[in-house]
Amino acid sequence: QVLTRQARAAGKPVRGLETAEQSLAALAGLSDAAALRLLTELIDGRAAETASAMVTPWLAGDLAALGEGMTAKMQREEPEVFRALIVERSARWAEQVAALLEGDGAKLVVVGAGHLAGPENMIDMLASRGIRFDRVPSP
Repeated sequence: QVLTRQARAAGKPVRGLETAEQSLAALAGLSDAAALRLLTELIDGRAAETASAMVTPWLAGDLAALGEGMTAKMQREEPEVFRALIVERSARWAEQVAALLEGDGAKLVVVGAGHLAGPENMIDMLASRGIRFDRVPSP
């Protein structure tokens, strides 16, 4: 939200890579058992713990640690959730980002850290198309 506010205040165009309906559709496609496990994790606060554990490697630019701490673990423990929430969404977003980058000028693309590290991440998806990234460090 901070980046969105700053971009709008600077008169920069802002657009989403998916709608709220598309986000919900990714969740709706899960089996009942997987959805229940995910919901339980959110209610129990384990999702917040996972997000908190991602901050240090992200700030350090350590994508390997970030990938192991979140996405690789999710792939092992919840492969259905990993496929639906990370891989399939990342693939759709990579298509949009590739098209966006065909235009002139620099672009800032912001996605959740889980889409940038670990197996089947957006960086690798886009690098396979010859697209180069620069990480923007936090101040």
